[in-house]
Amino acid sequence: MDSVTTGSRFGRYVKRVAMLLALAAVPLVGACGGGSSGTNNNGGGGGGTRAAWTIMLYIDADNNLWQDALLNLDQLEQLPDNAEVNLVCLMKCLRGFPSASSTAPRARRFVVHHSSSRNAYVSSLLASESSGGQATDLGNLDMGQVSTVQSFVAWCQANYPADHYALDLWDHGSGWRPIGRTAGANVSRGILYSDTYSAYLHNEQMAAALTASTKIDLLMMDACNMQMAEVAYAVRNVCDYVVAGEDATPDEGYPYQTILAPLMADASRTPAQVAGDIVRLYATQAYADHTQSSLTQSAIRTSALGAVATAANTYADLLVAKDGAYHNAIATARANTQDYAGGDPADYEGMRDLVDFTERVAAGTGDAQLTTAGNAVAAAVSAALVAEAHVDTNVNGAASDAGSHGLAVFLPNNTPATTSDAWSLLRAAYRVQDWAAPSGWADWLDAFYGI
Repeated sequence: MDSVTTGSRFGRYVKRVAMLLALAAVPLVGACGGGSSGTNNNGGGGGGTRAAWTIMLYIDADNNLWQDALLNLDQLEQLPDNAEVNLVCLMKCLRGFPSASSTAPRARRFVVHHSSSRNAYVSSLLASESSGGQATDLGNLDMGQVSTVQSFVAWCQANYPADHYALDLWDHGSGWRPIGRTAGANVSRGILYSDTYSAYLHNEQMAAALTASTKIDLLMMDACNMQMAEVAYAVRNVCDYVVAGEDATPDEGYPYQTILAPLMADASRTPAQVAGDIVRLYATQAYADHTQSSLTQSAIRTSALGAVATAANTYADLLVAKDGAYHNAIATARANTQDYAGGDPADYEGMRDLVDFTERVAAGTGDAQLTTAGNAVAAAVSAALVAEAHVDTNVNGAASDAGSHGLAVFLPNNTPATTSDAWSLLRAAYRVQDWAAPSGWADWLDAFYGI
């Protein structure tokens, strides 16, 4: 198993004090389809020529990560061109682009091509900014809307057809949770946070956002806390693989010049191989010499998630049946399970590793049936994993991620006075998640907390 010592403990966790409940929306149908074709003359298919891969980079830096977005764009421009791989990007920066005269929030669509100039962001230049500029200015898009994601994916598939498609959702992330709690900090949960519009993509909107004319092979989420059962299960029918982390992602995100290098050198790599490349190179190479901590990454095969839900359901039923005998032992196991609360336990306390929980329940109860059912959950998760890596040593006193197994699940407490993760506050929102019923997880949590 790969392990790594990894900068910022807090990474891309999300804090929003006054996210609007009535989210603003703008008409975006076709918004990503206007303007120039963006054909990349320096690499990639373009113009309808079918390539082996199209990587769709959806970089929502309409927030405090805008400088990190530019860092990642510079990394992407370090990659060599490959006519069989299209790198197509929709990027929005809260403070605009360095080449622009205005610092107002703007979105641009462009094809990334190799540049030997560092921090010049050549691919993002407009024709009015450079004689070779090919980017299209799309204005102040709401990047947190389903329709914006849909339009970008449709435009990419129409203009840059390929045998395989990967979509990278880049931004803050925080798992499945919605806004609107009545206790604790008002911390939003989901992905693609747009400060300009006080909007974000809810977990229950993910499947609609990712539904495309041609199924997406690989979903990458360069964002915190997105490798949860609740998230992966929600997108199981619209993509084949999900790559993300259970824990926080450092602000600088993926080292793109490293994780995509194998694909740019060999466009025949399969989706499973590319997914494995990201996990392996992100965890073992890019941050091996850094002082960062709490880095996790895994690749999940979505076709295997049905079996995970079935095993979880059997396990949840047993937890309910045996609660009278083992309630305290199960509570202790939950409290000690690998968590991903980081520096914000009041809001992230319930994000914990699924397999680590089953192992601790087995150890704490000694019950043969719970052990067998827990082992079945672990086996189902293992069968779904393509690759997994995590930190397994403490760095500068930070908590270890040694208990990580590649898939987190919601394991909350029920103390609404001190945590916004409390089950009684979130149970209604949880029950609308696709995972809740087939896994039996919501029913068990109700029984466990006497609701």
